Amino acid sequence: MYFTIMDDDRAFGETLKNKLESEYHAVVDVYHGMIDLDQIKHVPDILFLDVIFENGTGVDYAKKYKEKFDSQIVFVSSKSSLIFKTQGLKALCFIRKSHLDNDFKVFKQLYDEECKNEMKLIFELNKGMNKNQMAYITLMSDDIIYAECYAHELIIHTYEHEYAVKMTLKKFMEQVKQAHCFIQIHRSYAINMKYIYRIDKNHINMVNEESKNELEIGRKYKKEVNEAFRNYLMDKF
Repeated sequence: MYFTIMDDDRAFGETLKNKLESEYHAVVDVYHGMIDLDQIKHVPDILFLDVIFENGTGVDYAKKYKEKFDSQIVFVSSKSSLIFKTQGLKALCFIRKSHLDNDFKVFKQLYDEECKNEMKLIFELNKGMNKNQMAYITLMSDDIIYAECYAHELIIHTYEHEYAVKMTLKKFMEQVKQAHCFIQIHRSYAINMKYIYRIDKNHINMVNEESKNELEIGRKYKKEVNEAFRNYLMDKF
């Protein structure tokens, strides 16, 4: 996940950044003002935008931002009455700085529900994968079939590619937690339950019955895997 904060209140910006990093293990950039739209190289999943700045309003900025980018906005302000100025912009929610803890819970509930089926995930590539001078790769959670620890690397498998990224399996599971479809089945494997083709006592086949897609279920994970998959199917249908 990638979030951007634009707020000239430096203390609040850092506080919000810490909450987002702690809750979502996200990449968070903080700007102490409204930056030029042309300077935005990586569009965030959510822009947290103050309503009032010294050199303009977040409302006017949001209108131009929405014309150019397709991502959510959360307005923040120290003045609760300014919520009415943000109406019509289809913001995800409004966070009052004086009620940050309570309003952050509301934001989390709304955003988690929105992300339940699919999330945008950002991974740092290992140098060997950086042939095109790309430092990061962005994947949708639905595109990931499974992740595998191999020779001190994490390999992310999709239909068309494999990506070696700088991340532990534990960190991967923390990052995909909000997608509600990933489960660790072995000390070396975590899978997207959407792609389970067949499951038996000791193995899971992903996508199809080809042997290359057969993964071992670790002994200590068997009960948890069966329960998680049953709950996943019940929630889906």
